[in-house]
Amino acid sequence: MKIRVGQMNTLEVVREVPGAWVLTAGEDSVRLPSRDVQRELVVGDTVEVFVYVHRGLRTATTRKPYGTVGQFVALEVVDVSAPGAFVDWGLAKDLLIPNNELHDPLRVGDKVVVNIVLDREERVMGVTWLQRRFSTDTSRLWIGQRVSALVYGETGRGFQVVVEGRFGGMLFLDQTHQNLRIGDEVAAFIRGIRGDGRLDLSLTLPKQKHTALRDELSTVADAIAERGGFLPLTDKSDPDDIRHELRISKKAFKRAVGALYKARKITIEADGIRWKV
Repeated sequence: MKIRVGQMNTLEVVREVPGAWVLTAGEDSVRLPSRDVQRELVVGDTVEVFVYVHRGLRTATTRKPYGTVGQFVALEVVDVSAPGAFVDWGLAKDLLIPNNELHDPLRVGDKVVVNIVLDREERVMGVTWLQRRFSTDTSRLWIGQRVSALVYGETGRGFQVVVEGRFGGMLFLDQTHQNLRIGDEVAAFIRGIRGDGRLDLSLTLPKQKHTALRDELSTVADAIAERGGFLPLTDKSDPDDIRHELRISKKAFKRAVGALYKARKITIEADGIRWKV
């Protein structure tokens, strides 16, 4: 068995040396500095440790980092210097995000989602160019599946998220209705699976088309009634204005208006829609 750098390992205590304990997994060994030992050890004990490379040497610690190699985690920036940004990941030595792995400039106090990886010298580091690191094997996912979504970015369309710690996805604004920030983790539902492996998510369970249309009709009809029979929105209105007023997308608004017009419930005017008396 081989000791895994950047991961938690359960190892056997084989002997004590000045300032450290020697731990093994088969013929592979690593040193655990005495200062990192939080309980009394004796030869023959097993201990769970995290293994990382420090000053060119593999080292063990009984402290658990907030994330291990391969994981996506939200961490806080504690320093920015020439090599890059440093984030607190639960160990005495902060985790470095090298400059060439920074997607955007960071400041102390920022929350950032990183993927934890090993460099060529097996040193643990963080990267914030995330899209190239997502899995594209969606064969075991399905529409309507409940998943975890970790927010790592925001665009004009919505929130970029890490799904189930493996996949890339998007929570569109009209499917969110929450003020989310980077580092927030929410439960969501898959509403679409793209050919490139990206996922479209919603914070509510996707509805059948007829149910969704019925809800959209009710939303628009109620809004007209609440405003005295006239709603100052049209198919030329800004999508953000529609979303702000009705909490639905412009596409859903146009679909509902079309159905209400076809049912002769409304008239469409230049500056809005009016309920027929």
